[in-house]
Amino acid sequence: MVQDVEMENVEVKENSEVNPNITSVQELILHVRQIEKAVANKESRFILRVLRSLPNTRRKVNTAVLKHLSVFLYPAGSERDVITNLIPAQAAGNNDNTDGLKNRPATKPPIPEVDVYFHLLLLVRLIDENQMDKALQCSEILMNKIVGQNVVLWI
Repeated sequence: MVQDVEMENVEVKENSEVNPNITSVQELILHVRQIEKAVANKESRFILRVLRSLPNTRRKVNTAVLKHLSVFLYPAGSERDVITNLIPAQAAGNNDNTDGLKNRPATKPPIPEVDVYFHLLLLVRLIDENQMDKALQCSEILMNKIVGQNVVLWI
């Protein structure tokens, strides 16, 4: 015996209500998870997928996104403070908020590959905003970290 089942009408939310910063942060968190997956499985194709999306990601990254991502990736302390000081100041009148996201601060430092990816995003943002002094400082911090730890990256 076959029964008919009625489907309820489902309304789709319009994307105009969604804050683009929230979707950018969520996308970057997915990138971080892909990088962690690549390191755990020793599969470079996951990292390559993330790096191929860098031109699109570059357009979406702004000050608010970087600040939220730094809180998500780095535990409170001197390392997060240094990174926060490198993030460019938000332009006046620019409403870049991430209020719709739950702010879950990190409890442990990110793996070196994720650290490099975040610094790459920050470095690209600093260069785009023509803040070369901070860009140089960011790259020096990253290189000192990599050389000092003798890190072998899967990137």
